[in-house]
Amino acid sequence: MVNPTEMEVSDWSQRWDDRKIGFHLSEANSILVKNFEQVKGSTVFVPLCGKTLDMLWLAQQGCTVIGVEAVGKAIEEFFEENGIGHTV
Repeated sequence: MVNPTEMEVSDWSQRWDDRKIGFHLSEANSILVKNFEQVKGSTVFVPLCGKTLDMLWLAQQGCTVIGVEAVGKAIEEFFEENGIGHTV
């Protein structure tokens, strides 16, 4: 197995292709929800966002969310699964 600290975009892309995305949660991160008051009303940057539901939850709470992802499949799934129109 590849050491996560040495992974390249192609490694992450392969994980998405193989559906090895056990790191993806089915709900917003509980630590984020618990500490939301610290970012309420902010612009939140989510690097390597994948299809995290944290972005959707933050937007629903009124935050401006900027997610950046290297693997197109991940962010495409985010938009499709959440019914958000997008252009690539």
